[in-house]
Parts: sequence; structure tokens; C-alpha cells
Amino acid sequence: MDISQMMSLEENPALGLSIWEQIFNEAILAGSPDFPEPEHSSATSLQLSVEHHSAESTTQQVLWKSLPKHIPPTCALDRAMPNMVNTRRMHETTGGNDQEFRTAVFPSVQSLLNPSSDVQAPLATSIVRDIVSALSVHTLPEQIAVLYIMGVSLRWQISPTRRNYDAMPEWLRPTPSQIFTPHAMWLDTLAWPTARERLCRTDKWGGKDVLVRHICEESFSVNWPYEGADIFLHNRSEPSMNPVFEQHIRNIKNWTLGPGILDV
Repeated sequence: MDISQMMSLEENPALGLSIWEQIFNEAILAGSPDFPEPEHSSATSLQLSVEHHSAESTTQQVLWKSLPKHIPPTCALDRAMPNMVNTRRMHETTGGNDQEFRTAVFPSVQSLLNPSSDVQAPLATSIVRDIVSALSVHTLPEQIAVLYIMGVSLRWQISPTRRNYDAMPEWLRPTPSQIFTPHAMWLDTLAWPTARERLCRTDKWGGKDVLVRHICEESFSVNWPYEGADIFLHNRSEPSMNPVFEQHIRNIKNWTLGPGILDV
């Protein structure tokens, strides 16, 4: 991109997405945390694992119906998340989630920017109150990113349909150990599948939610290279995510934490 295009963009922030996409593609993106490669990093390998674990069963659940297994709550976050899921599941049988789940701007960023006015988005509002706040995420790109991934993840857990499963980034979908090993629900908030898989296999994560929150507060970043205002589009009745930002946060390589996460 030459300097004239950059100046044009600065003067006219409403330029078409092609320019934004060019900027995005030319940006230097941060690397992912220094975890080993996951043993099951694709939907295909997860399918093989599900088939292996379910060999003795006469009926195998398809992936999008295979919800994570959880133990009783170990912390405040563990209590808040099941409450969200159970409350919205009760509404699911009567179609009570349709207005929020099927809107073009799900999850509603208005819930983060002005929660008191977003009465039509109870799930998004609960995520902001109970998850974004609990994880000590204070910067806007990271707050919107957590709202987004937890929104699409919890929507699937509330309404486990193929459509909702496919809406999640592949790296956010449950790992084999999340499906077969009962674990603390807060582990599901970690973006990195290798970290989730490893922690679900051990019983030594008790109390580590406090450490994870501290690490998030100090070093969690989605490495958004532009202004906070560029996260949103304002051409609708309420702000919505810029598709370029959504593409950015759906790339796990842009999610980073400090080296302290390796001690968890």
C-alpha cells in the first residue's frame, strides 16, 4: 500500500473493505504462545478421537452434539457460566433466544459499550458482567475479542446445533479432553486449544483461575494494529464489529499471553 492510499484512508474512514483487507494482509501479526502443537488440532483429528473413545458405544454422537463435561464449580467464574447456560437453555425451548442469537450483530457489542441500554441481549450482557470483568480484561480490543469468542461458544452450549458449532473458530471447538474429561468450566475460556487440552488432562489446575486472571491482566493481547474506533462500524442502528476485526480475532495467531502462562 502506498502513502497516497494511507492518506486517503485517514481522510475517509468509510472506504471499502478491500482497502481494509489490504492493510490487514500487510500487517505484521504476532505469533501464538509457545505451546507445543496440539495433538488434535483439526476437526478431522477430533473426529478420529471421538470415534476412538466411543468405539464401545452403539450410537456415536456427532461432534456438534458433544458438549464439554464439567465438575462442580471451583470459583466464581465456574458458577456464573453454568447459570448463563442453564437460564438461556430454559428459554431455548420456547424460542426465547431467537431475537438475540439470530441477529446480524451477535454478540451485541452494545452490551459492552452501554450495558444498561441493551435489554435485548441478556447473554451478551451477562458475558460482559461475569466473564470479561472476571478475567480482568481492561483494553477495548481484548474486551470485544473475549465477548465475541465467549458469545459464540456459549451460544453453542445453550443451543448445540450444527449451525452454532460451525460458527465457532475451529480452535475454539472443544478438544477431546474437554469432551471426555470432567473439568472446571473456567478452562473453557482459554483461547488456546493446546492449553485447554493439557489442563483438562491434569487435576492440578485447582485455584489456578486466579493466576490466569493475573496473567491476562498483565499481558493478554489480540495485537490489533489499528485504533480502537476501527473495531466498529456505525452504519446500523447500533455499533457492530468491523469484519476486518472479526477476521483478525478469528486467527489464533493474533492471541498472545506473556511467558507466565507456561507456569500454569
